[in-house]
This record gives sequence, C-alpha cells and structure tokens, in this order.
Amino acid sequence: KGLTISGALTLATTEVNNEKLAKLNHSIEFIVAETYGEEISSIRETASLWKQGIYGFIGPQETCVHEGRMSAAFNLPMISYFCSNYETSNKRDFPTFARTRPPDTQIAKSVASLLLAYNWTQVALFHVGRENSVVIPIAKTVIKTLNLAGIKLNAIKTWDKEYHSYDGYQLNPFDEMVDETYRDTRSEHFLIILANLQIPSQFI
Repeated sequence: KGLTISGALTLATTEVNNEKLAKLNHSIEFIVAETYGEEISSIRETASLWKQGIYGFIGPQETCVHEGRMSAAFNLPMISYFCSNYETSNKRDFPTFARTRPPDTQIAKSVASLLLAYNWTQVALFHVGRENSVVIPIAKTVIKTLNLAGIKLNAIKTWDKEYHSYDGYQLNPFDEMVDETYRDTRSEHFLIILANLQIPSQFI
C-alpha cells in the first residue's frame, strides 16, 4: 500500500506548497520511514520521527495499536491509511488517531448486513490463509459476525500465497475451491466471499 500512496503523497505535498503555503511563506515536507511491516520496527521509527521533531504521522501500514498510543502520548496526529485494528476506534485511548480504512468489525458488519438484505443465509468464505496475512484477522471477524447473525458458513477455503491475476505465472487457486463447493453454491441462497484485499475487483 505504501507504493500505492507514495505518488499521491508527493503530488499533494507539491500542490499544497505551491498553491496554499507559498502565500504564507511556509512549506511542508515528508520523511519516509521504512518499517518492513514489522511492529518492532514501526514502534522504533515512530519514536525516531518524534525525536526528529515531526508534526504528524501518515501510517503506519500493518500495525497501529502501540504506535497510536505513542502518537497520543506525543500529542501528534496519526492518520492511518490501511491499519484496521478495532482498538484504535476508542477515542479515549487514541484521541489523535484517525483512519481512512474501516476496522475489521465494521467490515464484517457491512458484509453481514448485505447478506441479510438479500436473504443470503448460507455462504462459502474464501480467503488467503498465509501466516501473518492482514486478511486473517478480518476473516476471523467475518466468521464470528456471520455466526452471530445466524448466517451459515457451508465452507471455508484458503490459499497460502498471494495471487495476482495479472502476472501470468501463478496458478489460480480458485479453480479447485470452486470445483469443490459449486454444488452447494448453485442456489440463490449461497454466496462466495473473497476476503482477500489484494484480489482484483473482477474476482469479487
């Protein structure tokens, strides 16, 4: 996701500096801190940026709970563009934290509401099962929420590696899973959910 937003961040900084802040004799710049998706590195970089006298954080990507508490302690804004931990929605503990992506609980409730609106009460869930994938907590929350909503999960299927349809070198993991479940998905009361945020929209 960092690669996705990097161009937008550069463009936004340039436009704000040239159009808005130039009139006020001010400018802003950003410092990139690589965390490698590891919480320890992310915490270390958060502290390092604070020591450098920054005025706010954009990110981090994969983790945000401890970093969000640190930003509150530093009284600095932290805007996360990907982190989905539900704990950070507690504004008493995370008063300076904001996100542009909903927490797992909100995603799961939205899925359940959509299914119930169309009276789909039996579904199959497909999601990436790779260890440490950001999708795993989402899938667990979706499963729990669907159970509470009275929606039956007829099948839960996973695949181990990220699948990108555009590279042409990976085996499509869905063929076998669909073959194993299609007999139960031919009724209008069944739906396949792809809970992998990396899957292109045409597969959803």
